[in-house]
Amino acid sequence: MRCIAAMVLAAGIGLAVPAKAQELTRGPYLQNLKKDSVEFFWRTDEPTETWAAVREKGADEPLAVHSSSLPTKHHQQLMPGLEVDTWYEYRVGYGEDEFLHEDWIPFQTLPPGDAEVFEFVLYGDHRNYPQHHRAVVDAIIERAEERGWPRFIIDTGDFTGNGEMDPDPWDNEFFEPAAPLLKRVNLYPVIGNHETEFRWPRIPSRYFENFSVPTETSGTDYYYSLRIGDLHFLMLDSWASEWETESKQWYWLQEELRLSDATWRIPVFHHPLYKHRTAPNPHQGEVNMREHFDPLFEQYGVSMVLNGHSHFYQRNLVNDIYHITSGGGGAPLYTPAQPGEGADFVQAAAETYHYCWFRVEGDEITMWAWDYNNELIDTHTFTPREPIEDTGPPLNFVQHLPTEDMTEGETYIVESRDADGNVTPPPLYFEDGNMQNSVVKSRAPGLEGDGTRFADNIQTDTHFTFQPPIEEEGTYLLSVTTPSAGSVDAPNSLFEVTQGDDELIRGQVALTHNVTGNTWYDIGLFELVPGDTVTFIQVDFEPDRFYADAVKVTRYHEE
Repeated sequence: MRCIAAMVLAAGIGLAVPAKAQELTRGPYLQNLKKDSVEFFWRTDEPTETWAAVREKGADEPLAVHSSSLPTKHHQQLMPGLEVDTWYEYRVGYGEDEFLHEDWIPFQTLPPGDAEVFEFVLYGDHRNYPQHHRAVVDAIIERAEERGWPRFIIDTGDFTGNGEMDPDPWDNEFFEPAAPLLKRVNLYPVIGNHETEFRWPRIPSRYFENFSVPTETSGTDYYYSLRIGDLHFLMLDSWASEWETESKQWYWLQEELRLSDATWRIPVFHHPLYKHRTAPNPHQGEVNMREHFDPLFEQYGVSMVLNGHSHFYQRNLVNDIYHITSGGGGAPLYTPAQPGEGADFVQAAAETYHYCWFRVEGDEITMWAWDYNNELIDTHTFTPREPIEDTGPPLNFVQHLPTEDMTEGETYIVESRDADGNVTPPPLYFEDGNMQNSVVKSRAPGLEGDGTRFADNIQTDTHFTFQPPIEEEGTYLLSVTTPSAGSVDAPNSLFEVTQGDDELIRGQVALTHNVTGNTWYDIGLFELVPGDTVTFIQVDFEPDRFYADAVKVTRYHEE
């Protein structure tokens, strides 16, 4: 057993005893649960120094105690160093040994990456109707006591009527009705439109204050990803962040999907792309969002999309992707279209408060939708979709590189193909004047700065155009230097070269870990005349992946 504590309760934790007894006003509840850590959140009625203790479930002594010496009402304590897929109990308190709640509360860390069986819950749209929200929470707990507690909860947003209004509504409208569930099951949130009054320029400050999410891949709390077992959740922000094609969030989503090796890729966000609502006003989903998200979901093997916003349950199928609307967590109910009542994508629907329970079992996920009386309203078993193979246009680039000890006048084979696939003949190699030096990386004409980085992984539509410094017509080899592979996130640089409006060649330049910009990579042979311009551009299926520091032009003469 690892000891991850700095202090142990049995010896007393030695914090100053506050002048008055403290009371909980919120929590405690779990946040940012991972395989080896968790965060505890709670609030007290007065500012105080506090601590959190954890022990293995049923143990007599704490495994770890972590404390804060900062007197505050809002408490957030990270508990690291836990074991994967393990049951623990926790307690929070203040002073020497004053507990803020009576019993130790059990929780379980996330399953390992190869876990084949686990269960989770989906619900959302609670708004300012805590009595209805609590009815759904009670139904989830009743189900959990029957079949075992879910490993986590996915919430589709709209936690209160207006998350930024005064006085603060979060306790009365969300945390109090959800307390029995949140204290032992971690909830992963997404931002809904009721987290702020307006989309722009309001910031959902209380949402950020109340939740902690894993930001390792996104760098922001607005959207993030979760990898649990073989499920890859993409937790998106469809309200307070831009999501249009080529926005920062869109590029992040594309990269997460493209690099994912998970069997299940599951986007989660508040506003459904596809739904069919008949009342209070007819609506068939966020049509303006479809053109931005649908191509990514279809390309990269998304199996299901989880949403809220409309206050009912509906299961829809579009292009072999299931779209689940679960907005029955407490807000006033809307009326969904039933199968055969208009939109042909509707497969099941119910106008009721509800939650969805999912069981992951190997290459199948079974879902049960239960109403607040635990009456079954729908069930379905899903199978994963395979990504569409993204080969892109064929690379027509072949090369046999000259060796480092080449001498002037020797013959080397540098083979490339033109746009018609014709192989260029072996040339006589010699270096002509007016080229870029590989050590100082002098700039090509028209480019600013020595060693200018022509492209990076931030720009969109990465490309650069230059005019080769040649004085006579002939065959020329174009070469580039690239950054060290350690300085970029691309495994290689993929490019196409155009001369005027004509595509000449597509290819890739391999990057190795220790290669610096002082090594030249030969791109291909081109027939050039003085005044020609040449453009290097990223290939369409690998955006932002062409890197170059300098260009060299080498003259070839036939034997």
